[in-house]
Amino acid sequence: MKKTFSFMLVCVMILGVVLSSCSSNDTPKESGSQSETKEPTTTTYGYVLIENGTTNFQLVRSDASEHHNPEIASVREFYSQIKEKTGVDLSIKTDWDPEDVAEYEIIVGKTTRETDVPGIDRSQLKERDFLITLQDNRLFLIGGSAEGTVYAVKYFIENYVNADGCVSVPKDIHLLVEYEYPVNRHHTDEILVFH
Repeated sequence: MKKTFSFMLVCVMILGVVLSSCSSNDTPKESGSQSETKEPTTTTYGYVLIENGTTNFQLVRSDASEHHNPEIASVREFYSQIKEKTGVDLSIKTDWDPEDVAEYEIIVGKTTRETDVPGIDRSQLKERDFLITLQDNRLFLIGGSAEGTVYAVKYFIENYVNADGCVSVPKDIHLLVEYEYPVNRHHTDEILVFH
């Protein structure tokens, strides 16, 4: 009887894990909670990038051609959203010349700018994950893939551009947003280990 009860308990636990892992919960998680799409607020954070229609920042993208770099679409989206919401026409440059680094830059996607930046570790990014981080006067929006960069841009616009057209972030921002990927049912037996 005791073995039968133990077996049934294990079956119920496995069924619970399988059912919960089969959901299509494909949404980003920020610090363990589901992020929400928000309308721009009047919140202003400590580090201001754009205010009163002016900025010192330049937009930086990879020098790779669009054929070889699908993240260019995210750069365009970032540019157009910033222009629409703030009126600022950001200048865009590529990472082609390693000596041509401005003091204030917004870097979107994978570029040579992230090389040797201690706060950036691409190994922690899965396909849909993204990182928004401020390193000195350079703001990075980086995805684990082109899809992750799309999410980074969308999240940034929704959360750091306020209704007054001010773009600001916390001075210590280092936001890693990870997606919860559904567990493949065929590999459930490999994932569950009972001791």
